[in-house]
Amino acid sequence: MDLTELSLDRKIAQMLLAAYRTHENGMAMARAGAGGIWPIGIPNDQAEPFRRIMRELQSQAAVPLLICTDFETGCGQRITDGSCTEFPSMMAFGALADGEAEDLAYRAGCVVAEEAAWLGVQTTPSPVFDVNTVPENPISNTRSVGEDPRRVARIALAYTKGMMSRSRLLPQAKHFPGEGCQRQDPHHGLEVIDVPLEEMERVHLHPFAEAIRGGVPAMMTNHAIYPAFDPDFPATLSRKIMTDLLRRKMGFDGLLVTDAMEMHGITNRFGPEEAVILAVDAGNDLILEPPEGHRFVEWVRKAIKKGRIETATIDAAVGRILRAKARIGLFENALDMPEPTTPIEQRRQLAVEIAEKSITLIRDEAKLIPVDPRSCNRVFVLEPRHPGHTLEWGLQFSIFGLLEFAGKYHSRCEHALFDAQPADEQIAALAAKARGADLVLVSTFFRSLAGQTGLLTSRQVALLRQVAAAAKHTICVTSNPYVVAELPSIGTHLACYGTNKTSVAAAVDAVFGRLRPQGRVPVTIPDHIDPSKVEIIAHD
Repeated sequence: MDLTELSLDRKIAQMLLAAYRTHENGMAMARAGAGGIWPIGIPNDQAEPFRRIMRELQSQAAVPLLICTDFETGCGQRITDGSCTEFPSMMAFGALADGEAEDLAYRAGCVVAEEAAWLGVQTTPSPVFDVNTVPENPISNTRSVGEDPRRVARIALAYTKGMMSRSRLLPQAKHFPGEGCQRQDPHHGLEVIDVPLEEMERVHLHPFAEAIRGGVPAMMTNHAIYPAFDPDFPATLSRKIMTDLLRRKMGFDGLLVTDAMEMHGITNRFGPEEAVILAVDAGNDLILEPPEGHRFVEWVRKAIKKGRIETATIDAAVGRILRAKARIGLFENALDMPEPTTPIEQRRQLAVEIAEKSITLIRDEAKLIPVDPRSCNRVFVLEPRHPGHTLEWGLQFSIFGLLEFAGKYHSRCEHALFDAQPADEQIAALAAKARGADLVLVSTFFRSLAGQTGLLTSRQVALLRQVAAAAKHTICVTSNPYVVAELPSIGTHLACYGTNKTSVAAAVDAVFGRLRPQGRVPVTIPDHIDPSKVEIIAHD
């Protein structure tokens, strides 16, 4: 298919990566000619219903769709029935030894490629190529490989090449020009990232430059203002960044996908229609999840008539979209969803290997690790509630606690949850329970979808300070190594870099000596993090 076969309206529609919120709305978007679908409204628990809906969507489309969903930690991040694999976060790969990290990242990417093809997904906004330089970062954090731009580039690119191994998946390197230096979540607001040009080029652009050299087929943008490049517009809406910097200076000619346009960092400042017009004019190809997506074609057509968008911009974008679809054989195999060739047991074992090799003993002042279960008559497991935690929320996103796995080593585990803002009475009661235990296991396993994993509120830190003072021995098992800087009162910290079942199980095995921690921290942990300055977020 080429551009001459499409009317102007159909070309514009190809640039819409529409949200599937209900079955009726999703099918309508497919019939209306959207270039792709973002299936956020489809239940994630069962693979077969998901696959059936993917086939139905493709059957409704005159031009095959790019189905796009987030597989940062593998397809098991979304499909939770056990048919797909969930891997630890990217920072777990950063904790592995050089060489081994790249090999395991490539193999994990190959698994994603197999499972995505089976699910009928053609593009995914992953891997994360951001370099995390801000410990309190509420958006990248452990989603990043770490703070070394060269290691980030090597490991993320290895993951990317694995994802491309079957020539059916288009991974998107994100979030250009770099989200690792943020202190505010763009779901909530628009940040001005005042990082000097030299640092942006040396640190944050480096992985993306390597991704381009490595043949990455797509990139996702970031919603933040970078005065070093453009003081007026966020990157997603900036022609200076998307076209002048990324396309002309850095030489990227692949697909350019916006991050979700419904984020408040964009909509609160510009409004839905103006944001769409600016995003298209900036040089983006696929506009993800704009509010009022049914008006997308109308808005862009009107902007063309007013001279705000050139038809050449539309033609260039749609040309890239059609070439990307052809590259993965979508015009021939849109309904082809081949079974994975690697047995599920092998895929799961790869995730276990990565999780186990990444476990990092950050600090162990009293040499508590490994713990002999026979030395503890009473184990107290203490875990935090997230501001967004409801039972449904926790189960939906595969959050596992220590208790489930500690129980296999010790039958007398008492368990308690503490609140995001614990009252004095709760602090006193939990400190009293800790006083009577031989061992207190503390976890910081909570997360939001944006990636803020395990940094605590001021009141939670105060509670754990009193618990540690009262307890004989306290071990903190954390999904985020930066939490060590919030909890100097706890002398033993073990990092597992994830809240998925495999990572938590590996951490507990390390506590009780079944495996030896061999990971290394891929970031610099500051001496202190002030919890009052940490953005604790909860959104979906």
